[in-house]
Amino acid sequence: MKKRMIGGFILLVVLLGMINVSAKDTVYSLNKYSEEILLKMEDSYNDIHELDGIMAAGAITKTKAKEKDKDIILIKYKKNGTTSWNYIYEKKGTEELLDLKYTYDLDNKIDGYLLVIQEEESTIQFHKIDLEGNLVWVLPSSLEEQEKIVKIEPLIEEEMVQGYIAISNTNTNAYLNFYDKDMNLLWKKEYQEENSKREFQDIIIVENNYIILEKITKEEETKVEIVKTDLKGDNIETIITSLEKYTSTNFIVKDNSFILYGVTPEVKLKKGDKSYYLIKYSLTGEEEWESIGEVSIEENEIIELKLVEEGYYLLYKNPTDSSYEVTKIDKDGLFEKKVKKIINNYYDFESFTLQKNVLYFVGQINCPDDDNCDYDNNSLFLVSDEDKVIEVEDKDSTNILLIIGIIMVGLGVLIYYKRKNKKDER
Repeated sequence: MKKRMIGGFILLVVLLGMINVSAKDTVYSLNKYSEEILLKMEDSYNDIHELDGIMAAGAITKTKAKEKDKDIILIKYKKNGTTSWNYIYEKKGTEELLDLKYTYDLDNKIDGYLLVIQEEESTIQFHKIDLEGNLVWVLPSSLEEQEKIVKIEPLIEEEMVQGYIAISNTNTNAYLNFYDKDMNLLWKKEYQEENSKREFQDIIIVENNYIILEKITKEEETKVEIVKTDLKGDNIETIITSLEKYTSTNFIVKDNSFILYGVTPEVKLKKGDKSYYLIKYSLTGEEEWESIGEVSIEENEIIELKLVEEGYYLLYKNPTDSSYEVTKIDKDGLFEKKVKKIINNYYDFESFTLQKNVLYFVGQINCPDDDNCDYDNNSLFLVSDEDKVIEVEDKDSTNILLIIGIIMVGLGVLIYYKRKNKKDER
């Protein structure tokens, strides 16, 4: 009986040790002594078009004397988090990264990455980077003065990429801009609202239609609605109105319909709390289902919704402890389980993605004022075991070493008792 109790105790310690070791997240940062932030991420591919890691894009602000010059950076990470290469656009000024997308060859295979960059003088350029991190070309965007691209999406017809559609805004008007695969502007449509400011905020492509989220401001009144056009930007019609009750709104495509998601105060939690919402719409704007979350979310701190075969994954920030959480939601928009919780005051996440059972995050590591660091922001690339809900803290590595030590001691005790029992049997 005594041997069974000891063996059971040691087995339990071993299992606990294995769980904690496998749950350890791995953090990667480019370097110190610079202000760095990674904003966007995409899957990466090798030259035979196999998924082989993550692309992360953002900016580095080099601090020299009183100057602060911002460089745009694109980094290829392997699946284990190590860096394959990086491309840096070094130009003195205050460049801003607007978007990151794939580029395609004549056979419709991914052959590189497209960076949309706004320069200090408000001009916007396209940079194509090949799969080895080399600059292929830089092209102007052919936009109006003060016009800014919000988002760009590839147009796919009959499984072939035909070009890219971009939404952009000026101080008053909204635009659709269509480019071919080499980023030559083919056509442009302008949308105005009399005595108002019209602003496009998001766009997706569903069944040969552009679905656009827009905001119209007139005097002190604002209305948020969803409009639909054909692939030439014509026949614009409003399909959904009265979205003002949501404090943030985003799109994701689902089959021949789409999901609108964001934050809403209309929740079943305590008064003043906010949570996520998901609404599935048909192409004509008919609501198929709506789901309101039962977890607290900081206002405007919902990050991203990712579509997977079995449902959705949602990244958001919890206001009760300032933790970042990833929740799994089923196909009908209902809460299934929380798969990740990261409590670390140093981390700010901007985006995440999922490959098999591994979560990847990008953002920045912030240095608190009272820590006297040599940097303000470090780039953050975090590789995480999707199945574990843990706290990520500095003490984790110490705890793991302690557990391993306990395991070794336990194994020693087990060996000792086995030898002692053999002697007693003799």
